[in-house]
Amino acid sequence: MFEREDQTLETWETPLVATFIESTTVVTRRLNNHRLSYLEFEGPLGGDRGEVKRVIAGEYQSLTIEKELIQLQIVWQEDGTANTAQLDFFQNAVDESSVRNVCSDVWGLRILPLR
Repeated sequence: MFEREDQTLETWETPLVATFIESTTVVTRRLNNHRLSYLEFEGPLGGDRGEVKRVIAGEYQSLTIEKELIQLQIVWQEDGTANTAQLDFFQNAVDESSVRNVCSDVWGLRILPLR
């Protein structure tokens, strides 16, 4: 979830990514924007919709916002160390086989640590 200027949260469903310190690419699904109150929520969603778990919290800035590419840079603390990574959300050439609901808005997410 990423807080937007319009006081909503840009929201993505991903498989569990435990850290942004290693490069990885996963398939993700763009969800409808959520209310700000969800920024602090963790736990089961009910209705067999899974659960929410905060893995990383930090500050981000938008680098590129295009129809099929969104690039963000995120800065966060992990084990007392400041870290930075670039997150590339992209729509072209995504393998949708690992997504629960393929008819939804499927994107790839590439995590690139910046050292």
